[in-house]
Amino acid sequence: MIYLDNAATSFPKPPAVLAAVSRCIADECGNPGRGGHRMAMRAAELVYECRGALADFLGGVAPEQFIFTLNATMAINMALYTRVRPGDHILISDMEHNAVRRPVERLTRAGLVSSAVFPHNGPFPDVLEQCIADKKSGILIVTARSNVNGAALPVQQIVSFCRSRGYYTIVDGSQQVGHEDVSLTRLNPDAYCGPGHKGLLGPAGCGFLWLRSGEGLREFLSGGSGFDSRSPHMPGQLPERFEAGTLPTPAIAGLREGIRFLEGLGCRAVEEQERELLKQTLELLGNIGHLTLYASEHFPLSFSSTKMKAEDLATHLDRAGILVRAGLHCAPLAHQTLGTQRDGLVRISPSVFTRSADLHALAATLSRLS
Repeated sequence: MIYLDNAATSFPKPPAVLAAVSRCIADECGNPGRGGHRMAMRAAELVYECRGALADFLGGVAPEQFIFTLNATMAINMALYTRVRPGDHILISDMEHNAVRRPVERLTRAGLVSSAVFPHNGPFPDVLEQCIADKKSGILIVTARSNVNGAALPVQQIVSFCRSRGYYTIVDGSQQVGHEDVSLTRLNPDAYCGPGHKGLLGPAGCGFLWLRSGEGLREFLSGGSGFDSRSPHMPGQLPERFEAGTLPTPAIAGLREGIRFLEGLGCRAVEEQERELLKQTLELLGNIGHLTLYASEHFPLSFSSTKMKAEDLATHLDRAGILVRAGLHCAPLAHQTLGTQRDGLVRISPSVFTRSADLHALAATLSRLS
C-alpha cells in the first residue's frame, strides 16, 4: 500500500508514537490535574512535556501559551469566538478551508460581523488595504498553506500589516506545522492553530492553539480545570483558562513523540526531502498528457485528468494500492479560486516516510490510463 493522503492525516506514525499511546493507556492514563496520586501526576507530566516540546519546536515560546484542543478546527473556532466582537470586520483569503470559512460565514449571516475575501496571490499589502478600507477593528484569519495546491501565502507580511492596522491575527498552520521551520516569534501572530495528527505525526484527537496573550478574550468552554475548584469561574491564567474538562492524554503523549521524531530528523532535512519529492512529482506527472497539475512550491499537489473524473480516478488508484483524496477537500472556496469547483481534483500529499519509488508507482499507474 502507498499512502499519499497525509494532508488529511499522516500515516504511518513513528513507532515511538504508537508505543507512547499504548503505554499511556496501559500504565500512565490518570487524569492530569485531578489528583495527587502517581498516575494523575504522571499524566500531568506528560501534558507538561508535550507543551514544552511544542514550545521548543515552534520557536522557543512559553509552554503555557499552548492550549490543547481536539483538533485544528476547534482551535480556529476557539481563537475566533473568544475574540470576535459585534461590528468586527473579518478578513480571510480565497484559499481557506471550511474550518475558517464556515465559522466566519455563520457570524456574517447572523449580522454580527462583516467579512471580505482577499486574493492569496496579492499584490500585498494593496489588496489588504482595499479590504480593510475604513474598518476600524477586525480579525484576520489566514492559512499558511493551501490544502489543495500547496500555495504558501506570505503570512508574515500579511500578519505584520494587519496587526499594524489594529487587527487581531489568527494563522491556520494545518498544512505548515511539521513541514517547515516555524518560528512563532518571527511570524508574530496573535494566535496560531495546528493539528497534532498531520505534519507533527501524532495521533488523531489532539490539536493546539497558541495564544500570544489571553488578555481581552472571553471564555470558550467552562468546566473543571483541576485548578481553584472552589471558584465558580474559570481560572484567569493560560492555559487552564481555556482547557475545561479532561484532556486527551494518550493523544498528547503520542504528539510529544511525533515532535521528538521530527526534531531528530531536523526541520531542514524535512523541508529538503519535501522539495526533492515535489520536484520528482512534477517531473513524473508533468509528462503524462491527460493530466493537468495544480501545484505550487509545496505539497499538497492536485491534478485532474481528461480520462476520468476525480472521484473515479481516486477509486482506480485505490484499487492499485495507492491511497489519495479526491473531491473538494473541504475547501470549496479554494476550488472556486482555481476554477475546479465542479468536479474537484485528485490530491496527493506525501510524508517523511514517502519514497521516490512510491511516486514512480503513482506515475506508472496514471500513465497506463493513456
